[in-house]
Amino acid sequence: MTRSRRWVIKGTFGFCAVAALPAKTLVCSPEADRIWYLGTARASDGSFIAALLDPHSQLISTINLPGRGHGIAIHPKRPEYVVFARRPGTFAMVLDGPRLNRIHKITSKPGRHFYGHGCFSRDGTHLFASENDFNRGVGVIGVYNVTDSYRRVGEFSSGGIGPHELRLMPGGEHLVVANGGIRTHPDRGRAKLNLADMRANVCLLDVFTGTVAEKLLLDQRYQRLSIRHVDVNSQKVVGLAMQFEGNPAADVPLAALWRCGREIIYLKTPASIEPTLRHYTGSIRFDQKGEFLAVTFPRGYFTGLWETATAAFRGGFVTPDSSGISSTSEPGEFLIAGSDGRFRKIAPHQSSSEIDLFIDAQYAWDNHVSEFEEKLTADYMASDVF
Repeated sequence: MTRSRRWVIKGTFGFCAVAALPAKTLVCSPEADRIWYLGTARASDGSFIAALLDPHSQLISTINLPGRGHGIAIHPKRPEYVVFARRPGTFAMVLDGPRLNRIHKITSKPGRHFYGHGCFSRDGTHLFASENDFNRGVGVIGVYNVTDSYRRVGEFSSGGIGPHELRLMPGGEHLVVANGGIRTHPDRGRAKLNLADMRANVCLLDVFTGTVAEKLLLDQRYQRLSIRHVDVNSQKVVGLAMQFEGNPAADVPLAALWRCGREIIYLKTPASIEPTLRHYTGSIRFDQKGEFLAVTFPRGYFTGLWETATAAFRGGFVTPDSSGISSTSEPGEFLIAGSDGRFRKIAPHQSSSEIDLFIDAQYAWDNHVSEFEEKLTADYMASDVF
């Protein structure tokens, strides 16, 4: 880390109403072809994999995982990636290069399990992971020293219960953490143990001390909303994706925008579509410029787009059983992965025609896709992967 003060971490360490349209392909300019994609999937034989796709969404390489994967953290300085197990998993696989070579396997500390997400510090020296201290029923952020073979060097409170996705804020001094508010225990599988009194929040945490810099609580009327996924743009606007654990007939928002120090803005979905979403979101992502926010609703076969500046709904797209989403190099454009083996691109201005970028029915793409910018080096081009 570049900030000149010590880490203070508990532990030992050395360190608009629009009709839904089918998705279609958009043509990217050659200079934009630098975005690569990493996702997880279930193969047709029942095994679980992580997969690397090139800027044209073509499959380059895969690696088997010990179990079902979930979120992926991308190292900011080199081609290195961490694939986290789905809750309540205990593994995180560290992979590198176009072949997805395994270089480390992280196992969660006794009494902890991973919640499926993590992110790196700005300088790439530390990894932060959302974890469950299941004996106490509280969330923690595990801290791992990347330079010491990903050794766990401590933890701090997530500021709530059931932390899920976390992101590094611009500037690198704070984490934004979605505390879903739902208590779980691995002995009970994925059972939700405290729905009657659950309370989600979003916490802004100092990466050096774990101190809560700011906490957002949802309105009491939305007590059964669980904040699951977050993204943040370069203007420090945070996007929130939520799931509702209450009355199936309830009218509740499932996405929101929040800027630290300001009131939350709940995003509106066309009334004709909202009942079909089944109170469930999959992933959330800003486009590369941060001007549009996309949210997937896999149970509703739908993806919605909102304009960040106005919070206005700007389009909806039919995306069958699709959850994973990432931004592309093009402003306003997103790549979506489906459990039908298809990748699709969507953007606010596109028409209703549909072309699939990549189809491989042997892979059912899972909840998340991560993107990273990588120029092909001479070493990559010389490798037998290509």
